[in-house]
Amino acid sequence: MATERPRPSPVGTPGPNRERQVAFRIGLSAESRGAALLIAKGFRILARRWRSPAGEIDIVARRRSLLVFVEVKARERL
Repeated sequence: MATERPRPSPVGTPGPNRERQVAFRIGLSAESRGAALLIAKGFRILARRWRSPAGEIDIVARRRSLLVFVEVKARERL
C-alpha cells in the first residue's frame, strides 16, 4: 500500500503553519504593548520571554522593591 503525502495548500490559502505564524506575531505585538505600558508606569523590564524548565514568563519587570511576573494574553477586538 502506498501512503499519500499531504498536499500543499493552494497559494494564498492560510494553512496551519501560516496560522501559527500569525498567532506568534500577534503575541509578540501584545507583549511589546504590555512592556510599553509597564515602562510608562515606571517599571524597568528585566526580561522578556524568560524560559525555565517549568515554562515561560512573558515579562519580568521591577519598580523599586516590587517585582512582577506578567503573562500576556491577546484577543481579537469585538
